[in-house]
Amino acid sequence: MHKKYQKILLSLLIILALIIGGGLAFLKSQAYPANQESLQQITAAKQVQNQDQAFYFPANPEKKRLQTVVFYNGALVDSQAYGQLALQLAQAGFDTYLLKTNLDLPILESQAAIKLIEDKHLSQVILAGHSLGGVMAAQNSLSLKKGTVAGLLLLAAYPSHKTNLAQAQFPVWSLVGDQDQIIKKDAYEDGKHRLPKNISYIRIKGGNHAGFGNYGPQKGDGQATITPKVQQEQVVKILSQAFD
Repeated sequence: MHKKYQKILLSLLIILALIIGGGLAFLKSQAYPANQESLQQITAAKQVQNQDQAFYFPANPEKKRLQTVVFYNGALVDSQAYGQLALQLAQAGFDTYLLKTNLDLPILESQAAIKLIEDKHLSQVILAGHSLGGVMAAQNSLSLKKGTVAGLLLLAAYPSHKTNLAQAQFPVWSLVGDQDQIIKKDAYEDGKHRLPKNISYIRIKGGNHAGFGNYGPQKGDGQATITPKVQQEQVVKILSQAFD
């Protein structure tokens, strides 16, 4: 009888391992790795530091600002796909961290920004995120000490039903490409009720969902008429002007 139970347990463990393995294989097949251009740019930028929690892009010392950008990747998108954007932000004077998330899913690392900010004693932080990463950034913005958050940057993103930022005392920017076919438009409109009245909404002409990163076309997205670099330059311009 004892051997019978052992066999049953072993069979269940094998089935569980197959389910987990299949799930991981499926997630990997759906993932969006950084393209070669982005990886090459990160490698060429000798100042970029591959740290435990994030990729750190130090600010240009000649333009260094007081604010630091802490960025969540989109779901299933390699953090390094935002390397070109991070390099532009760093060149504009912002210390920038691209958070690393388990399986490239920000929802599995929902406290990653808070942990990094606390570990590194950061202040005047601009929390930022793309798509699902923006959901996490918005959520984190309410959990930090008053005065820590200098701003919230939502790229093709909106707060979840559990996150009400209507009374937020920090500036919020919402950027969406006019060719974005990924964002759920009804949910995006509904999310506006949970954002402050003085939020800045920016519609990027010719931009799409994937253009905030460098990971190639995204299934179901619209066709951009501008390059990712041009789309990302608009993000940098908005933050630079806000903190001049």
